[in-house]
Amino acid sequence: MSDRPPSLAELRRQSRRFTELAFALMALAALAVGLAVHHLALPVALGLDDEARRVIVSSFVGLAAFDALLLIVWERLSTAVAGRG
Repeated sequence: MSDRPPSLAELRRQSRRFTELAFALMALAALAVGLAVHHLALPVALGLDDEARRVIVSSFVGLAAFDALLLIVWERLSTAVAGRG
């Protein structure tokens, strides 16, 4: 067994995987909250009318869509920011 530290390329791969997982989980969480606000009795318990509920749901669905888009373009974006592309 080698005690050699991981290479820079391996660290970058691990970092990219972690970042992609984080964005994917944020997108799923935003969708789950949006669905919960839309379908559960939570808005009624909080005294929200239909328009407020729609705004909240649209915001969370939009956030999920933005996270998914960022997940798709993350590698290109990070490469461009680092100046390697």
